[in-house]
Amino acid sequence: MNVGSLPAPNVLDDPLRPADQFWGPLRDYSDGVMLDLVPFRLPGPSLRPCACPVCNGPDNNGIAVVYGYPVFECGNCGVGFVWPQPEPELLSEYYRRSYWESYLGDSKPIYDRDDIREHILRPQLKLARRLLAGKTNARILDVGAGDGSMLRLLRDSGFEEIAGIEFSAEVAEHARRVNGVDVSAVPEFTDFDVGGWDLITLWAVIEHLRSPVEYVAHAYRLLKPGGWFLLMTGDNSSLFARIQGRFDMWMYPPEHLFFFDRGSLRTLMIRGGFARSFVRLGFQNPLKEAALWGLRLRGAIKHRFGPRSKRHWRS
Repeated sequence: MNVGSLPAPNVLDDPLRPADQFWGPLRDYSDGVMLDLVPFRLPGPSLRPCACPVCNGPDNNGIAVVYGYPVFECGNCGVGFVWPQPEPELLSEYYRRSYWESYLGDSKPIYDRDDIREHILRPQLKLARRLLAGKTNARILDVGAGDGSMLRLLRDSGFEEIAGIEFSAEVAEHARRVNGVDVSAVPEFTDFDVGGWDLITLWAVIEHLRSPVEYVAHAYRLLKPGGWFLLMTGDNSSLFARIQGRFDMWMYPPEHLFFFDRGSLRTLMIRGGFARSFVRLGFQNPLKEAALWGLRLRGAIKHRFGPRSKRHWRS
């Protein structure tokens, strides 16, 4: 891809963003102006991406600047993406052990946090069991296993041949220590050559990747014939994504580099080699979901139409 590039903003030194804590989207003001409401201006014609990283389409339009990162949207497949992308060295600073030791502002492993385990991980477990017809001897690989909580839940549900990979040796060791699961350090998934998997999963990982098409294509090669590839990510065409815009909970580069909707996800799967794909919308407990929707809607209206305050907002 022949495009110009600039060094990524050094947001690690940004006082408006905590360096060692993951809070989700953090919004604040600089000299009374909300950072994400600064009008978008293309940095220069050489920095406009020549092709969409997902479908290779040429029609890409600047739609926002978030934390100093230009965000573009493909006019062909509809995916949103950060361009230019941050360097791998910058990303490695984010995904250290401290990222998981204070995930969403809590030091507990995800497995030990009832709300996330029951309302987010367990529905994904039910889907995996359904796809595998309950076969506990199925071989499962979790790519981007994080602190290993999903693997621990799979193990507790009777699955025997499970493994995870993380690009950071420090994070892999953390997962083994806090959850007692098999997580190996693999700096680059495309160099991982152990195949024969019945199921490969990416739980909230695909939006973090610099090259999602390469990951999907490699997962396709590692699956058994008839195997399943299962990923979870946000829906950028959802009602609240449209209402919240740059305030949407998935919009926080440099962690999230891609913003998919159902159409661009299908394009991604086709580019990766999968002839068929299925999209299912996931919801939490109905009462909790309704409460969250109400809070998000109130927050979106407040920050779009209400008076400005000096408080930063977390989705």
